[in-house]
Amino acid sequence: MTGPSFPDHPPKKQPSVVEEHLNTVDTALSKFNNGEINEVQFLGEAIQIWKAIKQDKELTKKLKAYFHQQRQILHELAPLDISKGDPVRERYDPNLWVGQMTPEMKGKTEEFFQDKMSSFRLMLENLYK
Repeated sequence: MTGPSFPDHPPKKQPSVVEEHLNTVDTALSKFNNGEINEVQFLGEAIQIWKAIKQDKELTKKLKAYFHQQRQILHELAPLDISKGDPVRERYDPNLWVGQMTPEMKGKTEEFFQDKMSSFRLMLENLYK
């Protein structure tokens, strides 16, 4: 009598939605750093992830909580007047990134977008917790 057969390897765990987004960010960063995609394509990747997050009720809820936490931290450092603009949303929402390019940053678009995407990735990691 033989017992049940088990595969040599356990079934591979499916990545969560956030893990998939993190993988997309990592791939985009790698392609951008290697010159395989330009700034517009790089920004497009972030915008697609942002749209997916905003369409997911659970992730949107986590995103709002994360933004609230970040605003509280900023407010502890200095009074925060969101009527003049939301610095947290401006930091993480890729739809707002291009408007933040100052004349001094025009020659440093690569550094600018890498910094933004690193912050975006950190935000995603916090949504995964």
